[in-house]
Amino acid sequence: MEDYVRAALLGLLQALTEFLPVSSSGHLVVAAELFGDKVNEVTFDGGLHLGTTAGVLIYFWRDWAMLVKSTYRDLTNYGAHIQYWHWESRLSMLLVTASLPGLIVGALIELLIGNGLREPWIVGTTLIVGGIAIWIFDALGKQTRQLPDINAPRALLIGLAQAIALVPGISRSGATIAAGRALNLERPVAARFSFLISAPIVLGASAALLGNAIITHEN
Repeated sequence: MEDYVRAALLGLLQALTEFLPVSSSGHLVVAAELFGDKVNEVTFDGGLHLGTTAGVLIYFWRDWAMLVKSTYRDLTNYGAHIQYWHWESRLSMLLVTASLPGLIVGALIELLIGNGLREPWIVGTTLIVGGIAIWIFDALGKQTRQLPDINAPRALLIGLAQAIALVPGISRSGATIAAGRALNLERPVAARFSFLISAPIVLGASAALLGNAIITHEN
């Protein structure tokens, strides 16, 4: 019963911090330390992130429906001639572009480091540094660009920020919103794009972690 209570408390912490520009994965590491337990397995945290990603998919269901419908329409009408696509269709390609750095860096971190970065002192340091960085970029950034103003280079830069946030303690939403603000996106636009690009990488990472756990358990 104690394990279920602990899991419920960690799930509540994840729910409260996932949609704020603070590191939910970092807070999970700190919470485990405060509980006097060992750091959670990456698979457990991946399962928690999968739950909150379901919330993102549900909340933005109109956006996903728009992206799928528009991309299918423009692929049918124009094929690979992206210059003729509507901005909604191009947005779907930008989401893919922004997701690539995180997928590549995430695979490298898992291959080379694994749980090596999930240390409380590392998380504490990155929480402080990340908070200062978010404040600076938001203060300096102008609010002049909208969602259609995001192009491939800007999407890639925001994707690189998301890749950096794979280090526990650096907020994924905080890093991507800060990158968007540095590129002069309006705050609501930066936040919206941040949560849209979270779905592909979190779904991919969580599926890989859970799949690896199932294979390990069966062996």
